[in-house]
Amino acid sequence: MKKKTLPKSYKCACGKVHVHPAYLYAHWDEIITHTCDCGRKNDLLRGKKLP
Repeated sequence: MKKKTLPKSYKCACGKVHVHPAYLYAHWDEIITHTCDCGRKNDLLRGKKLP
């Protein structure tokens, strides 16, 4: 069985890469909203940015 690696970051539409904070993994199956420095709100689920 191949071991899955969890995503460690995501990239905002502005190009900035954000490293996932530790609390994200405790809420892995919940939608988390993160606000980038550019002001864009990004919804994350299981470490991936939702469209």
